[in-house]
Amino acid sequence: MPTSDIEALARERPLASSELHPSNDFYGHAGLLKRYAGLGQSTKLKVSIEHGINFVDHLWDVDTLAGMPVFLCAGRERARLVQASLPDWCRAVAIGPLMRYTPSGDGGHPSGARTLVAFPGHSTHHLETDYDAAAFADRLVAEQGTYDQIAVCLYWRDIQRGVQRAYQDRGIECVTAGHMYDPRFMIRLRAILEGASEVVTNEVGTHIVYAVALDRPVWMFEQEVSVSADSEDVLRRDGADAAALAHRRLQEVRALFAERRSELSGAQREAIAELAGFADVRSPGQLAELFAEAEAAYRRRYPVATRASRRARRLLARAGRPSR
Repeated sequence: MPTSDIEALARERPLASSELHPSNDFYGHAGLLKRYAGLGQSTKLKVSIEHGINFVDHLWDVDTLAGMPVFLCAGRERARLVQASLPDWCRAVAIGPLMRYTPSGDGGHPSGARTLVAFPGHSTHHLETDYDAAAFADRLVAEQGTYDQIAVCLYWRDIQRGVQRAYQDRGIECVTAGHMYDPRFMIRLRAILEGASEVVTNEVGTHIVYAVALDRPVWMFEQEVSVSADSEDVLRRDGADAAALAHRRLQEVRALFAERRSELSGAQREAIAELAGFADVRSPGQLAELFAEAEAAYRRRYPVATRASRRARRLLARAGRPSR
């Protein structure tokens, strides 16, 4: 299990991105895909990369309005939903979960050892996720006789909020994949998951998909988890309002992983594979071809003069000066 100074990894940091669509660099996604496809890191991808598995049909308009000719998401059902909100010159393409494009880390649980890694529901820049962390930690302590090692993987925002203290006070190891703007986030996350023999959580999230993608069994602690924000508008914007949280897919996934298991069931594998597009993962050559198609479509869409204008506006924005 990789360990680190979690407070240092969770500190605020700027998003360092040379991408035309900067959110492509959330969690280091653009860099991972370029490396996998054999492209140089200076390449500017002409795509929008959805940065998580969406369980509630929420659309983030920062991605859908990015002006890129290709929108990359995980599964085909998601691609069909997104396509309905895109202009006719932009297409949504399923490429499977981004964990499948992440190189193996230094993890891997020792032969014969049993390691339980917990992934509690997490907060974001704009949403606060609350649950009884002390009660969750106590339940993990109660499992110590069953496992050789127990750790909890905390999201950077919750470390900033001090949630780790509930676990550390009970002697539970805390780890993190780092800040969402850290280009090594996914590599650390894969190492953490590879170090697990089982995963437990109290909320549905991308971590369930990534655990299944790496063949790690997942089960859920039943616990009340609440999400709050500065306003109802923020909750709706970020897909965390009451209607979204009651989505049938969330309930289906909770039911699917409610039973404690030491191995994934066929039903679990099938459902997550369909949701997250396991069959849509591209080979390096296929991904490079897709990026080349996006590049050609971008150049057709934006003549040289238009591209220069967009470039000038970005430079002005980075300099902190308004553009017209």
